[in-house]
Amino acid sequence: MAGNAVNSGTSMIKCSYGLAPLPFIVENPSYMVGETPAGTISDAIPFANILTFGMCMCMSNPENAAFSVTGVYAPCVPVTTSWIPDVPNITFQGLPIIDKATKCMCIWGGEITVEVAAPNVDVSA
Repeated sequence: MAGNAVNSGTSMIKCSYGLAPLPFIVENPSYMVGETPAGTISDAIPFANILTFGMCMCMSNPENAAFSVTGVYAPCVPVTTSWIPDVPNITFQGLPIIDKATKCMCIWGGEITVEVAAPNVDVSA
């Protein structure tokens, strides 16, 4: 069973290698929960839906090659794939919507997850 919808502006996402969580953004909403745009698995575009998480602490990121010398992590530049739904049976126009259990992978090794879903918006089937 799916949980709460992941809505633009009210939901927070985080990367396992990022420094800080940030708001999820739906730029061109195609699905609304009440008056709030909700995300589908196609909403995984870097710098449009998923902003920077501050610094990237993943050592497989080639930009962190100098970390052993400088002690400074590289800025986060997300390179993401599509969101992976936990339960893909709740869809809008054929695309599963994002809920609290949905994940998105970054090419550098980070796993982007939903830290806070929209409050009081149940999308259960």
